Amino acid sequence: MVKSIFEKRVVEKNDMGTTMRFPGDAKTNYLPSACSNGGLQLLVEDEKGAQWKLTCKKKNGKTCFTDGWEKFRDERRIGIGHKISFYQDDDDSGSGAQYKITVMEN
Repeated sequence: MVKSIFEKRVVEKNDMGTTMRFPGDAKTNYLPSACSNGGLQLLVEDEKGAQWKLTCKKKNGKTCFTDGWEKFRDERRIGIGHKISFYQDDDDSGSGAQYKITVMEN
């Protein structure tokens, strides 16, 4: 079963830095509580099948991706206008990644 955590269009230069804040309506209840309590590294698979280690944690009261985001952003060439979808997929196909992320251009 696929559970959408958030969809976000990159519109701020802040998301082009070393972190990306989750939108205010993100369904963070689908994430382990450790994301709120100091942070947790998640294994995330993109739509191309590549796996990424992204740390999810609270920073200044907002849930965000920290460690690993900059590398993901650079290698995927994410820029202003791209749409990012982040979701949990309980129907794992054996990849080991329970979380998935897709990036779509304008």
